[in-house]
Amino acid sequence: MRWFLLVAVVACSSNEPNRTEIGPVFDRALPIVDLLVEVTVVADGDSFRVVANGEELEVRLLGINAPELGECYGPESATWLTETIEGKDVGLALEPEPDQFGRVLAVAIVDQVDVNKDALKSGHAVVVNGEGIDWTSYVAAEEEARSAETGMWADDICGASGPRAAVGIESVEFDPPGPDQREAVIIINNGNDDIDVGGFVLRDESSVNRFVLPAEILAAGSARDRCDGVPIR
Repeated sequence: MRWFLLVAVVACSSNEPNRTEIGPVFDRALPIVDLLVEVTVVADGDSFRVVANGEELEVRLLGINAPELGECYGPESATWLTETIEGKDVGLALEPEPDQFGRVLAVAIVDQVDVNKDALKSGHAVVVNGEGIDWTSYVAAEEEARSAETGMWADDICGASGPRAAVGIESVEFDPPGPDQREAVIIINNGNDDIDVGGFVLRDESSVNRFVLPAEILAAGSARDRCDGVPIR
């Protein structure tokens, strides 16, 4: 499970649609199937609903994760995806199995452009889960956005001001000692100044598990461990 640290500032049916195998778009072992769809609703920066062959499907973009609508930069990511795919000829390179919520997992292709990777390159999402994607190029696309301070990596994101908080995830303990036996996420302040981490959000790639950090000063160079839903020990 991959965890993210965010800064908070203020089913497929049994009747599957017709699919045509077109071979791998990326260097990957699994075959890719192509489906032309009409986008009906964009839910957020990484999911949307479509109609294909008269059937409505919910699609989750494979290998990326965008902020939720209620999170910092969530509305901007959703707007970007809407402008990118709405009213366009959209092709989906489908994974053979849906995600845990029954959504179709896919790479969206518009005008011969990998929309998933473009979301990373433009700073509207982060890369997750290397299965089914060209992991190396997806990571490079995210790093390009980070270096250029584009999209969610901009210094003034969500009205932020002053130096960027140098807080990140140092490690994850999947079976920490103690009676709770829940994952512990170690966050660290890599900067030279103390930082109040109140309002920072820890969430996993599914966005189901999340924890808003309470107000507390994280001293420069120090680390803290947190378990999901449990205050700092």
